[in-house]
Amino acid sequence: MEKQKSFESLVEAFEGKLTDADRELINIILGEPSEAVYLSSAELASKAAVHASTVVRLARKLGFDGFPDMRRKLRQDVEV
Repeated sequence: MEKQKSFESLVEAFEGKLTDADRELINIILGEPSEAVYLSSAELASKAAVHASTVVRLARKLGFDGFPDMRRKLRQDVEV
């Protein structure tokens, strides 16, 4: 069985395709992962000073169904 990739490795795979707003969100998430898992998409967007839809677009760009799916993955990473 293949080991699931970490959120950070998923991000690295998209490095050349990330916008400045994407990178700002990722900096917040990876800088404070144990806090980020409890934020709503609107709260995360506010911390990164981006529009809430940017959070959903980033999640989809990284292959998630949406923000809740991405947040679930982050929680798994934090719990490990």
